[in-house]
Amino acid sequence: MYLPNITRRLFGLFVTPFIIQNIGTAAASVQATFRTFDGSGSPVTIGRTIDVGRSKPIDPELSNDFNLGAPGLTDNKQYRPSR
Repeated sequence: MYLPNITRRLFGLFVTPFIIQNIGTAAASVQATFRTFDGSGSPVTIGRTIDVGRSKPIDPELSNDFNLGAPGLTDNKQYRPSR
């Protein structure tokens, strides 16, 4: 998966939620690690365990929700995946 620009309330408006789907034959444990475009702050890693045939979101708008959101992402920031 490649998501070059993830935002959390950028200019108070723009949020980039996304959904990860498991189309494999076993449960999947996935991690998404984000760094700010400007390099400030520490990387933020969000993990999900996804059952076969299911999906789970990562929604920056729900920053305090460990099951759906992205705790640690900051308002008015743009993030890129770590490489």
